[in-house]
Amino acid sequence: MSNWSKEGAICAYCHHVNLPSGDNWGLYSDDLEEFNCGSCGKEFKVEVFTSYSWVTERLDDDEDAA
Repeated sequence: MSNWSKEGAICAYCHHVNLPSGDNWGLYSDDLEEFNCGSCGKEFKVEVFTSYSWVTERLDDDEDAA
């Protein structure tokens, strides 16, 4: 059974959400394949997915003032 989350890695055993903060910054690594739950201590498989977004704006709005 898979557990999908945008918050952190959900333990496949106890369903604890392991947040990517403190000692868990490794949860951001694309190379991560296994992780030990911070609650029950069991090791489970992890897949990390990355998403990108962009915001743009003009450097100088004075061009449209003419």
